[in-house]
Amino acid sequence: MKRLIILLMLVCGAIVIVAGLQWSRGHGIIVVSDVTRAVQQTIKAPIMPFRNGALFVAVDGQLDGDATLQITSNRGRDHRTEVLSGTIQNKTIGGAEEWVDDIVVRFEPGSAKQGHVRIQMACGKNLKRN
Repeated sequence: MKRLIILLMLVCGAIVIVAGLQWSRGHGIIVVSDVTRAVQQTIKAPIMPFRNGALFVAVDGQLDGDATLQITSNRGRDHRTEVLSGTIQNKTIGGAEEWVDDIVVRFEPGSAKQGHVRIQMACGKNLKRN
């Protein structure tokens, strides 16, 4: 009986640890202060059943020219490019209907020489804006 209780406690502890580690996956933020340099970040969704398949990318900022945001998802199978310019307020790309396993977001400089951009990403969970 004592061994069964210890085994049950170990299994429950392992489940809590794995769930906690997976809960933190799926979110990221890129803050671009030098808009003349490329920046990239990869986000992976938590393992099932902790994800819902959502892809959200939210962009805010100000540019004196243009730049591009390249979004690649599902291990390179899906690609999209968004042009960013001027004042960018609450631009949201994606949605709950887009099922993804991972996303790679890359900020590519264009003609912009000054400005800043903040990019929030969520993969497998709904985006929580800060």
